[in-house]
Amino acid sequence: MTALGAVIVAAGSDRIAARLAARGLEVLTVDYSEVTRIPGSLRCTTLPLTRA
Repeated sequence: MTALGAVIVAAGSDRIAARLAARGLEVLTVDYSEVTRIPGSLRCTTLPLTRA
């Protein structure tokens, strides 16, 4: 798997998770129901190391 072979998706985002999986990406779902209450949400809390 390459560095861009896996993505993190908020639990409940089934449609986008299915589309990403159909493109061959490994989809990791995370319950972010409490984290989304703070500024920055999903992107800032996962601290991406590689940005395209």
